[in-house]
Amino acid sequence: MICYRELGDRLLVVKRIVAIGFIFVCSALAWLVLAASISSRTNDSNQKLRPGVASTWGAAQEQSQPTAMLDEPSEPQKSSKDEASAPPFKPAVPIPLNAERTRVHADLALEYRQKGLLWYGTYQVQFSGDYTFRNSEGRPGRMLFNFYFPTL
Repeated sequence: MICYRELGDRLLVVKRIVAIGFIFVCSALAWLVLAASISSRTNDSNQKLRPGVASTWGAAQEQSQPTAMLDEPSEPQKSSKDEASAPPFKPAVPIPLNAERTRVHADLALEYRQKGLLWYGTYQVQFSGDYTFRNSEGRPGRMLFNFYFPTL
């Protein structure tokens, strides 16, 4: 048989557990709202500050690999009696060459820069590369080599 005192003690413990759970849930929701507002403000600030960062320290850059093409010499075109206005040479079509070997070395020096409340990672890069292209066709011609530099 349970006496009223034990029943009252159990109810008091249950009320305290419910109160602690309610406080925990409310605190967790408050932290979520705070985190969402800080994240939103940070993203808004980042969108506004990014052009200033690019103008002060430079925009993001990407280095693409070089390309090579074999430019064959033009061949004389066979003359035909019907084609009096045909060009005397057949136009050459450049043949793309694949890189046989690539050796690239890049030294990155990370420097954090602060703009407003945000920190941006900026880098100084020293880049060097050795590229090997081979004329696997064995055809004569000039090799056209294109190396695209990133924007400054």
